Amino acid sequence: MAQSGAAGAASLLIAALFVPPQDAGSVEVLTWVLGGSLAAHVLILLFDNVFTPSPTRHHELALETIRRGPYSRLFWGVAIAAGGVLPLVLVLATTALPMSLLIASVLALAGSAAWEYIWVEAGQSVPLS
Repeated sequence: MAQSGAAGAASLLIAALFVPPQDAGSVEVLTWVLGGSLAAHVLILLFDNVFTPSPTRHHELALETIRRGPYSRLFWGVAIAAGGVLPLVLVLATTALPMSLLIASVLALAGSAAWEYIWVEAGQSVPLS
């Protein structure tokens, strides 16, 4: 839900730059939704993939490819830093500046896409038996 909230708010904030909303407060609400969803998403990613022990050996192997293996740069650099923390900082540090909201929204969508790619590929990168 956190990832969906971030993606939806980011998409609507991008659309609001091209088609101004009727209600002036809707951009502020979407900014808060984006910030809260990004914070929750980053926390979920960290707790689920870094701080929580794996239930099975195969899960542990997949997590190792995410944490320190072939997907680590994409995970730490794009999904966490550039797609989670940086847009969150942009949202919190600015007061609804259109360009910073656009950058934060694009980065949030890129981070979400990176995470989806990592999750699918890492699960398929380890042997099942």
